[in-house]
Amino acid sequence: MAVTDMAPMRKKKYSDDEPILDFSGEEPHLIESREESGRSPPVRTCVVKREKKEKSFLLRFVLSPQNEIVPDIKGTLPGRGVWVSARKNAIEDAIKRRAFQRAYKKDIRVSTDLAGDVEHLLRRSALERLSIANKAGLVVTGFVKVGESIRRREIFALLHAAEAAIDGQTKLDRKFAASLTEQDHISNRNRFTSAEISLATGSVNVIHAGLKDGGASRAFLRAFHRLNDYSTTEAGHAGRGARVENERNERNGQ
Repeated sequence: MAVTDMAPMRKKKYSDDEPILDFSGEEPHLIESREESGRSPPVRTCVVKREKKEKSFLLRFVLSPQNEIVPDIKGTLPGRGVWVSARKNAIEDAIKRRAFQRAYKKDIRVSTDLAGDVEHLLRRSALERLSIANKAGLVVTGFVKVGESIRRREIFALLHAAEAAIDGQTKLDRKFAASLTEQDHISNRNRFTSAEISLATGSVNVIHAGLKDGGASRAFLRAFHRLNDYSTTEAGHAGRGARVENERNERNGQ
């Protein structure tokens, strides 16, 4: 994957009138000011379909010093950014339609596997968040330990590796489904391999993992859903709006 490293932009001082963005959870959102708590989320235009969307539904790209398009997953790279809907097929369309060249009004280098590069970065971001949740003591691994934690109603998200056997997965799924009313069941995607989950959690041969509620766990889920949504169609993205709205209401205490 050819992605050029660029130095993050310096922190700037914000006036009272400027919206402050927080990218710490991989879902960009406004930090509420002291005077105001009900500001609208920032909106940008997709360069492919020219549709205005909230930033959390878009991906930012910048131009590197080597004149190459670079994905800015965390929104911290310097330079003028262009925005594309956060879906793999939208990135592929942007390449076919030369949307990046039109946006910058000059001939620039765009990797033919840019969509794959973005998916790799989103995947890595989610696994990094899982590692942070583990360091915060919020991840339980192993079939027995996860089952016991579910019984104690400590688990609010359940994750299975791609190699998980149907029998073991089904047993934990049933326990988990009956344990809580508010939960995030992500096992059916089985997006990560045992090796990836093991590396992120500092364990060996992890097949099943449960996440306890906490800020780091929710940050992982936001990163996970961002990765999962990336491969969905426009119709699939419609369902994501409700989840983003619920997260915003949570932050605002509604």
